Amino acid sequence: MITRYKHYRVARNTRLVPEKGQPPEALLYRHYSAGENVNKPSERGGKTVCELYNKSNALLARGEAHCSMRDNFDYRLGRKIAHNRAMLQLEV
Repeated sequence: MITRYKHYRVARNTRLVPEKGQPPEALLYRHYSAGENVNKPSERGGKTVCELYNKSNALLARGEAHCSMRDNFDYRLGRKIAHNRAMLQLEV
């Protein structure tokens, strides 16, 4: 089984970000840690997606972990929660 993670963040200079709750999907962008980013991500809010694929590259399950705008974004915790949610889908 192949596991892939994607991290979506809120830009730091965005004025439309709410102070609490989940950020709107329209404000999230895929953040890549390598290279120069014009929009530095905010330390708060975001989303982590875990996708599980089989050997023939077919999607088996997908799990998401959302981070509130009141919480600090944590890659490790987001991966853990999203992975557990994807594994629960496989059990059903």
